[in-house]
Amino acid sequence: MSILADPVQIFRHMPTIGWVFLALIWTRAWWGMRIHWVSFNNLMILPLLFIGFGLADIYARPQTDILGWAVAAVFAFPLGFYTAPCPLTVDRRVGKLKLPASILAPARYLLIFLVRSELLVSEQVHPEARDKLLLATCIFAGAVVGYYIGWCISLLDHYWRAPPRPLASGYY
Repeated sequence: MSILADPVQIFRHMPTIGWVFLALIWTRAWWGMRIHWVSFNNLMILPLLFIGFGLADIYARPQTDILGWAVAAVFAFPLGFYTAPCPLTVDRRVGKLKLPASILAPARYLLIFLVRSELLVSEQVHPEARDKLLLATCIFAGAVVGYYIGWCISLLDHYWRAPPRPLASGYY
């Protein structure tokens, strides 16, 4: 018997906020598939939400494995640092970055959302396996937090090191 929920159970138990979050990820995916301008603040929304959810897992569940969470965060940090997007152009005057088209960001957002949903719904559907699932959720949350902290630091580094952009006609 598998302790993971099947896709039908995931869709049935998905809260409304989960569907809203999935719509946000889908919108990001649509724009991420082509070269595009994005504000720095807008680019940071999903990573900061994922960091917040990962930190909330530790706060909301006092019985979680803090050591497993921290080890996963430390090991995921370099991966996030080296996979952050390198902007093609930066306009710090208006706080915008021109990003290359990429399948990596949408795939990463969707994968994290699906794994997190699977783990959380499986905890509800299979209470007998709650301890195993809690440990897996904790380690996954730590890895996501570490990844996105590295990602944010690297993006900030790219943002501030980029040469100034000459004035142009506008953004699309």
